Order: sequence, then structure tokens, then C-alpha cells
Amino acid sequence: MRVLLASLTASATLTLAACGSDHATTSPDGATATDAASSVDAPAADASSGACAGTYCEDFESYPAGAITNGATLGPWTVKTSGTITLAAIDSVKPHSGARALHITVPAGTAAGATLYMLASSGLVPTNNLYGRAMVYFSDATGFAAPIGVHSWLFQGLGNSPTSGGAVSMNWGDGAAKMQLNYHPATTPEQSVQGIGQMAAGAWHCLQWQYDGSGTPPANAATVWLDSAVAVSVPQTKGWEFATPWNAFNFGFMHYQTITTATDVYLDDLVIGDAMIACP
Repeated sequence: MRVLLASLTASATLTLAACGSDHATTSPDGATATDAASSVDAPAADASSGACAGTYCEDFESYPAGAITNGATLGPWTVKTSGTITLAAIDSVKPHSGARALHITVPAGTAAGATLYMLASSGLVPTNNLYGRAMVYFSDATGFAAPIGVHSWLFQGLGNSPTSGGAVSMNWGDGAAKMQLNYHPATTPEQSVQGIGQMAAGAWHCLQWQYDGSGTPPANAATVWLDSAVAVSVPQTKGWEFATPWNAFNFGFMHYQTITTATDVYLDDLVIGDAMIACP
């Protein structure tokens, strides 16, 4: 694991409100998808797919194997758990590469999850054009990669938007049976844009994303790719006001409402940078 962000603060805390928001005024989850994902080409991937092709990388190899608990620190991360967690651990059960991965199992029941949170007060990347890549594996016996009928997410960007009037966040995951980007403005209700159906369980998948808050005025456009194909896209015309800068990040698994079967997920090889990061 290598950290190249000089301003990273490992002791930051975050209160997780309903539906993954970073502020308590967020409305309850239940937003309806308003736009379909647009069909746009992925930017050219970086030719390098080595251990660290970005500004910040996490492969979980530097941490001892074992359970992780709420409030614990792992390098630059602060562990955040909510609800009942059967397992949140760094273990060797199913790494994508190396010997270890982040492993989260959430039992059937009400809202719960576990994430790793970090804060870089001056911004995650200098340009505020936030790219990322992660490898994800769901082993759900139901055949779905995420629970059906609820809002869940795997990663979340956070920060302050003067235009929106305060703290904003945007997470990517699933809403009902579709993948979606879910945006929480500072003072108005959340909004969601849905894309393709869920990824399949029982296989490693490559997620790539771009949260583009760069420029003056900001670009305010986002795209997520699944296995190099567009999963969901939000154009500038949608009117979402991104954080300036994106200065905090959550990575793991969270779900809201009630799930009827347990969710078991592995996450590995996370990279964050200011250019497209190739799939391994």
C-alpha cells in the first residue's frame, strides 16, 4: 500500500446518514430514477495496470489479517460500520491479487454495512477530476451481485459545494435491480440516475469511474464503467453540483431498507487518481 497524498488525515470521522449521505438532513431513500445512462465511450485507459497507476492505491497487503471494527484505523482509513455485520475483515479467503482483500458479509435484515473512509482536506486529486478503479466479487447464492429491492453502494465521494450550499455526496451501487449513481445535494432531496442491470455474482468485475468536478465552471459530469463498458452516466445537463473539491472517500458495502438474504462481497486493488486507470 502506498499513499502519495500529503494532506491525508487518517483520524477523520463521518456520520453515515440514511442512504449514504454525509449530512443528517438527507431525505429517506426512495428516489426514483430520472434518466437512463447515456451511451458514451470510455476514455482511453492508462497502458499501465501495475500495483499503483494513480495518486493513491490500496491492495490490503500491508495490514494483518483479521476482523476490523468500527473506529479502527488502517493506514489512512477509518473503519465505519453500521447495523449488524457478520464479517468485516482483511482476509485471504478470495483476494483478486496478492494474499489479501477486504471482505464484508452482511446478514439478512435491516440497513447495515462496513466501509473504509479517508479524508484529504485539500482534495483527493489536484484537478478535482476524480478517477478510480476497484475489483469487486459478490458470492451471493441468489445469483445477484447485490441485494434486490434496496439501495446499496460500493463507493462514495464527498465534499463541500459552495454552489449547492454545503456538503454533498455521490455514491455508486444498486437501486432495486439496476446500477445507479445517487446524488445528495446540500439542501434538496437526493436524486438517482439508473443504468444497466446488476453485475453477475461469482466472478471478479472491474469497476472504473470518473467524478469530474474540474474546470470553471465545474464539468459536473460522471460515468461509471463495468468491465470496460458504461454502466451509468450523468451529463452536466443533469444539474448536479459536485463537491469542489472531492476531499473524502468511502469504500466498502452499505445497504438500506431490508434485505432477505445475506450479502457477501470482496473488494481489492483500489486505485484513485486524476486519469483513467486501466483494469488489470
